[in-house]
Amino acid sequence: MKLKKLEQELEFVNTANNDDFKKYIFENKLRCQTETEMVKTRKPSLILFYMSIHGLSQKAASELIRQNNPALINALLETTTPHYSPENLFFDVGNYHTIVNWLKTYRSKKYPEQDLFWSKNQTAILEHIAKHQISSFGQLDLIRRQDNKATRELILRGKLSKQNELNLAKFARKDNVILLLQTTTSKKDYQLYKQIYIIRFGNQEETKKLLQQRLHSPAEELFFEIAPFNLIERYSKHLGITSAQIHLLNHPDNDELVEYLSKTELCEEAEKLLLKRGEHREIKAYIKTHYLSIDGEITLIKRGHHREIILYLSKRSLGDLAQCELIRRGNYIEIMTLIENYPLAECAVDELYNRGNQTEISLWQKTLRK
Repeated sequence: MKLKKLEQELEFVNTANNDDFKKYIFENKLRCQTETEMVKTRKPSLILFYMSIHGLSQKAASELIRQNNPALINALLETTTPHYSPENLFFDVGNYHTIVNWLKTYRSKKYPEQDLFWSKNQTAILEHIAKHQISSFGQLDLIRRQDNKATRELILRGKLSKQNELNLAKFARKDNVILLLQTTTSKKDYQLYKQIYIIRFGNQEETKKLLQQRLHSPAEELFFEIAPFNLIERYSKHLGITSAQIHLLNHPDNDELVEYLSKTELCEEAEKLLLKRGEHREIKAYIKTHYLSIDGEITLIKRGHHREIILYLSKRSLGDLAQCELIRRGNYIEIMTLIENYPLAECAVDELYNRGNQTEISLWQKTLRK
């Protein structure tokens, strides 16, 4: 099998059955972009199979680490490549808790202070900070472990990297965030850390005032992670930030989600997530009042929930490709509902004749005479 164009390869990654996909990747290395798509969409066993033959590009490896599957990460860390260090990449973009769990079994040059910092010998830790530079992950670990004295020492001695100043603002105790604000000399950094401080510790009036303007990107990301559903909805609608829809769909306290879906048109990425999640109550609320995209309609049909399909057909027709998919699905009631209420696309008529159900064909012919 040969796939010449990037678009063809992406389509193949997203649609091929597992057997065909496995046969293809046994003989062919994917492009960087399609490797990344594979990591996002394919099951772990196929990703492991691909990695065992071809390895992974750095971009795809970064995506794999962000997916936070420990088995895949361990397999990646066992590979070697001349282009990048999987271990360095893991420490750069990996989830903090996943890295800590890995360090319980392995040792890394990226964290030379591990034994000392995990010993909880406060005097020795403070002496070490006074005399030595601290690794990036060592700084982060002290912050995330809420070692407040050590964190304070890092601030006062100016031993935090820019990234870990940001991590401190996001994760440290209130008094250490205040100390960071007091010692920061950069106006731009101060504005960012102040926004984060208000998101974490501000009162209602401070937060309301803050959300009148677009937040700095790291502050906004934190806001989407920890803010109440209603505040995220209000902020994103006020400023027209469609990417917030992903965070709202994933919000841990989403009692308001069904109402939100009934009144909000989703962007393409959020629609895909909605259908992938497969929560009937959510999908029902959305399709009662909104059209799906072409791909969304096809996904809805392939999902195969009869009540959802009938509900969608009660409100609107399907696009040409979704009509074909519906007829191939072969549910008599759904097909009759489509024919009774909407014109068929030419390709759907072909599918109808291929199916060969005379009752359905007769009904379609009858609609032509109306």
